[in-house]
Amino acid sequence: MTGVKIGLIGAGAIAQAYARALSESPSCEVVGVADVRAEAAEAIAATLRCPAFGSFEELVDATDCHAAVVCTPPATHPSICIALAGRGVHVLCEKPLAITSNDAREMLAAAVRAGVILTMASKFRFVEDVVGARSLITSGMLGDILLFENSFTAHVDMSSRWNSDPEVGGGGVLIDNGTHSIDIMRYLFGPLAELQTVEGKRHQGLKVEDTVRVFVRTTGGTVGNIDLSWSISKQQPNYISVYGTGGTLHVGWGESKYKRRTDDDWTVFGKGYDKAQAFRAQIDNFANSVLGSEPPRVAPEEALASVEVIETAYAALQSSEWQPIHARASTLHAVQLAREARFDADVRVHPTALVEEDVQLGSRTAIWSHAHVRHDTVIGEDCIVGGSSIIAYGVRVGNRVKINSSVYICHGVTLEDGVMVSAQTVFTNDRFPRAATPDLSGLRNSDPDESTRTTLVREGATIGANCTIGCDLTIGRFAMVGMGSIVTRAVPDFHLVMGSPARSIGCVCRCGELVARFDTDPPTREAACPSCGLQYEIQDQKVRELTPPVAGEPRGAREA
Repeated sequence: MTGVKIGLIGAGAIAQAYARALSESPSCEVVGVADVRAEAAEAIAATLRCPAFGSFEELVDATDCHAAVVCTPPATHPSICIALAGRGVHVLCEKPLAITSNDAREMLAAAVRAGVILTMASKFRFVEDVVGARSLITSGMLGDILLFENSFTAHVDMSSRWNSDPEVGGGGVLIDNGTHSIDIMRYLFGPLAELQTVEGKRHQGLKVEDTVRVFVRTTGGTVGNIDLSWSISKQQPNYISVYGTGGTLHVGWGESKYKRRTDDDWTVFGKGYDKAQAFRAQIDNFANSVLGSEPPRVAPEEALASVEVIETAYAALQSSEWQPIHARASTLHAVQLAREARFDADVRVHPTALVEEDVQLGSRTAIWSHAHVRHDTVIGEDCIVGGSSIIAYGVRVGNRVKINSSVYICHGVTLEDGVMVSAQTVFTNDRFPRAATPDLSGLRNSDPDESTRTTLVREGATIGANCTIGCDLTIGRFAMVGMGSIVTRAVPDFHLVMGSPARSIGCVCRCGELVARFDTDPPTREAACPSCGLQYEIQDQKVRELTPPVAGEPRGAREA
């Protein structure tokens, strides 16, 4: 089995749906089921043909699971998810992620510190008709969206269920079903600006609300009306309706359809709600996220925003006024702080970047979008790592280094202070690169071996865009490699090299200006930089600087 080995934590009603989805996923292998109720764990474990455990700790200790689906009540989510993250386990957590936004932030911070994925389950983001509706709305076919309606109502006796215990579930129907409603609205229309919540009569005599209506306005001006109840059933064919200036769209339990203002008839675009399909798609997305082939559909900021909006909705129950939702700014800020929690306050790590454990980042260093810095790498102060760059494990980077976008730096490379590596440059480190063993029976181990060679880029050197840098060589101090060059041998200090393979064509100054050409100028001479005045001695292409700059001296002070 080469897929994701998953533990199922919690064996209640929702776990049944996950068990089916996991059993049908080609990317997953369930290695255990855990629940404090032994009989419940054993029943699901029997269907999945895996062992049962009395706690998630026992499951993790006894198996090789590196991911988990958490199906326990909301009050337990923080302690379980934080503990799993601390053990290096990726987590798909049932909604709501947490009862309070403070707990949600702590959970996300723990996951970031551990370098694992923590995502919230939100099945409606995976329902094919909801995904299709989002595409139709985004296309502009319905014009300017003015109204949104959502209804999750059914007769359900909640008197003996934990969902109606505020200490366990965090509230009533608002947090239980409303979490889905809020996430659907955010998925379709983006961030929410304000809301108002009105509670209906408590028909079941519960400690929590069993019927509510929520009015919501998005930052784009769309107004939403959400009805939630455990005590009534509106018996409508549609659970989502979208009204725009150009048409109307319904997402239904049996089919989904739209009608543009100019159409005579409805167009059916979906076959209705398929719970099994949604759970399979959700599990596949989680497994692929763990394997690194796609991002979680519910990003950390989306999960946290969901908790914050529900938190605001409960506060609105105590007031007749519309309540502002501050989730947008606080969410992004909180997630950013979580990502940077292991570094100094002035280090910047973009939310989409992946910085693995045991990476050291110096003060004022910035890691930009979709960059990946692997374990045991050390990057100094005042550095920039551009978007989509990959820095392998064990790389050493000095201070004030610029690594532009889409650069690949492999194990064994050292960049000294002041180095610049331009976009799409690739370093290599293997003298005998092969993917598989000689008989092609297996993948060749990627760990360093006798064929691995190192590369040293000395202080102040610049490597142009689209270069390929070979291994077992040194690029000298303040040398410059022209764009598109292929470097196969050492580059001396202050040399300008270009071509494939790269060859020396001249001498460059510390400031980057060309000082002399080797093919036209005398082989032995002294030369001054025409830009900053620094002087060099050149003898048979060996370059020696005669007037190194003095720290703090203004540029041009040495000009003749």
